[in-house]
Amino acid sequence: MNVPRPKTLRRGGAEAARVRLDYDFSFSDLEEPRSDWHEASVRLRYQADETLAVSALLEVSDRGRSRDVYGEVRLDRRGAPGSGVYVALGVTPEADFRPEWQLSAGGFARIRGGPGATVLTLDARHGRYRAGDVQTLTPGIEQYLAGGRAWLTARWINIFDEDGDHRAGWLARGDVMAGDRLRLFAGLADAPETSEGIVIDTFSLFGGLSYDLSASASLRLSIAHEDRDVGGDRLQLSVGTGLRF
Repeated sequence: MNVPRPKTLRRGGAEAARVRLDYDFSFSDLEEPRSDWHEASVRLRYQADETLAVSALLEVSDRGRSRDVYGEVRLDRRGAPGSGVYVALGVTPEADFRPEWQLSAGGFARIRGGPGATVLTLDARHGRYRAGDVQTLTPGIEQYLAGGRAWLTARWINIFDEDGDHRAGWLARGDVMAGDRLRLFAGLADAPETSEGIVIDTFSLFGGLSYDLSASASLRLSIAHEDRDVGGDRLQLSVGTGLRF
């Protein structure tokens, strides 16, 4: 699975940067006879002002003999303090396993402030795959602890598959600031996932870290293991960097 990045209330020099450039690479080892997967992505985000941000994403995914190139543009808009919404549109020319097109939207709202803040989230997605249309609806909650230095994330994942059937699951994750520069996270998920346009059931364990190398650069490392009911288990290793200007 792609390790999710939860929204955070933490603000500082890293968040104040106008431009952010992220590179990520992942390698997935699948059980025989499936071939290994390789994925690389680059995301450029521009903070136009205090309320508006625009970003562009390019992902290249290799799965055995198939390669898909997915591009996405996204608009984030902050509203009242502690709330915001986003909308994104992505396309995959000549798609094999990624969506031919995908529309995403969502937002978050802080219902309690302070160092023990509580945040509600909602993400929705509609994707057109070669096998059919798939919709995803994911409400969630984030609870901050220890003066804002730790937070728990829970998500209820609902997928309406290519046959119109509803399948549901969950994700739980914990993050902690182990130092001024180091964030550790771990979690697990028992939820359906769209793979090659078909929804399959998976159970995942994941963990990793993010470390600020400087005020303008960070390093991310993560590992995830999936028990999949179709296509064999998967072990995913990911590394990424973030640059802020």
